[in-house]
Amino acid sequence: MLPNVGRLVSSILPSPRSEGVFSRGPLKRSGTRVPSSALMGASISTNTSRIFSDLENFCLPGSGSSKSSESYEMTRDPIVVPAKSRHTATIIFLHGLGDTGQGWSSVFADEVPLDYVKYICPNAPEIPVTLNLGMRMPAWFDLYGITPDAEEDENGINISTKMLHSMIDEEVRSGIPSHRIVIGGFSMGGSLALYAGLTYDKPLAGILGLSSFLVQKSKVPGNHTANREVHIFMGHGGADFIVPLTFGEMTAEFIRKFDPNTKLNVYQSMTHGSCEQELADVRAFLAERLPKI
Repeated sequence: MLPNVGRLVSSILPSPRSEGVFSRGPLKRSGTRVPSSALMGASISTNTSRIFSDLENFCLPGSGSSKSSESYEMTRDPIVVPAKSRHTATIIFLHGLGDTGQGWSSVFADEVPLDYVKYICPNAPEIPVTLNLGMRMPAWFDLYGITPDAEEDENGINISTKMLHSMIDEEVRSGIPSHRIVIGGFSMGGSLALYAGLTYDKPLAGILGLSSFLVQKSKVPGNHTANREVHIFMGHGGADFIVPLTFGEMTAEFIRKFDPNTKLNVYQSMTHGSCEQELADVRAFLAERLPKI
């Protein structure tokens, strides 16, 4: 049964007065956290800004289960943390529903530092979200429900997938081979990263899916072979009541049917956020998949 929508949405939106799901408080050894948009200091990339600009009016025709006719206008530039030494790898990481890229850019710069890696954290467009009673908020696609069989915004997912593929292509054109690129995301962002990674046409170094689930399952792997056995790191909290652990388990089980390199890491006391151990495991995964060269 779908939980009370009003209560659910109020619990997952960022609050400036409390440490909610999207707020960034002090990282405690036994606690959980996700970043907020209050962190500043990273630079803006003109290349990735151009990609968002090019896609401002891109909209796919309606089909299947999609209800969305919203034009996805990208009004905020991606946040980019440049490599501190010679740039030989790139990580593109997508925030969750209602958040921005700034908090996660700080997390990677401060707590998952790899000096040869450029970190790109895009900002989702602000669109009406059905689960949020139609109110506008940053989202990669519309969300109709939170059950495994909920209807999906196929158009919105396709638009954002094209955006992410274009960002990867831009990095490849700049001289970073696809096998030196990892894409990932948290919650809704992780859902998009999993789908976009599995459908990308060049081999990637890896995919991160944190507290997330897979969308458009009927389309993967399909005819997409470049990342059929890509290395995937999934992290999920055992105490997550927003995106329950069951979602992560079902996603990992589904992907393992064709990709044996999928690992689900469960952090029993973690809620819908991140924790010190998960970030340490993410750093180890990235160092393994993107070794210094």
